[in-house]
Amino acid sequence: MVIGTCPECDADIPVGASAVMDQRLCCARCGAQLVVISTSPVELDWAFVEPLPNQRWGEEPGSHPLDATRVRQ
Repeated sequence: MVIGTCPECDADIPVGASAVMDQRLCCARCGAQLVVISTSPVELDWAFVEPLPNQRWGEEPGSHPLDATRVRQ
């Protein structure tokens, strides 16, 4: 399990088996909405932009079922 650190409260945040750039997470301790900005080493920062309509907090980009059917332009 990969662990990141919340920039707000310094809590350990489990990122999952591997970190993915732009993966969105929520800190269980303080509720900060975070995004992965570096994978080696794992670094988290505050997420200032809302997730894409088909992306939910805590999901890796591309993991939502609609991503497979979405037409990219």
